[in-house]
Amino acid sequence: LTIVATATSLPELITSVVAATKKNSDIAIGNVVGSNIFNTLLILGVTALIAPIAITNENRLRDIPITILVTLTFILFGLFNKDISRLEGIIFLLMFAAYMYMCFKLDKGDTEEVKAKQMKLFTAILMTLAGLAGLIFGGKLFVNSATDIAHSLGVSDKFIAITLLAGGTSLPELATCIVAAIKGKGQLALGNILGS
Repeated sequence: LTIVATATSLPELITSVVAATKKNSDIAIGNVVGSNIFNTLLILGVTALIAPIAITNENRLRDIPITILVTLTFILFGLFNKDISRLEGIIFLLMFAAYMYMCFKLDKGDTEEVKAKQMKLFTAILMTLAGLAGLIFGGKLFVNSATDIAHSLGVSDKFIAITLLAGGTSLPELATCIVAAIKGKGQLALGNILGS
C-alpha cells in the first residue's frame, strides 16, 4: 500500500507531470484514469488467476473504503470543475500524506519476514538517482511518442493515454503483482493494486 505502490506508480507520476507541463491534460488525466482501470481490472484479474487473494478486515474496513473515497473525490472534482486546480491538487496530496501516515502508524510489521540482503547506502542512493533519471527521460520519450502516434493515427490524446500509456505505465504493477502472487504474497499484490 505504501512503498511498493508508490515505487510502481512512479511511471504514471512522471508521465502525467510531463504531460501537464506540456499543457496536455488529456494525457495527464487519461493516464491516471486508464492506470486505475488497468490496476483494478487487468492486474487484479491476472493476479487472482495465478493465486486467490485473501481480503483482510483491514482491507475491508480501511483500504477499500479509502480507495472508493479517493475515486469519488476525483469524480466530484471532475464533474464540477473544468480542471483540477492547485487547491484540489493540495487536497489530494494532503489525503495521500494522511493515508501514508495512517498506514505507517497502524500497520504492524511482519516479524516473520525474511531479512533481505541490504545494499550499501551509497549504492542504494546511486541506484535510486539512476532509476529516477531513467524514469524522467523515459516519461518524456513516452509522452512525446504517444502523442505522435495519436496524431498520426487520427485518434485523440485521451484515447492513447487511457490505453497505450496507461498500459505501459502499469507494467511495473503487473510485474510486481505476478511475482507476489507466485510467491504466495497475496496481500502485497492487493496492497500494490489498492495503493497504486
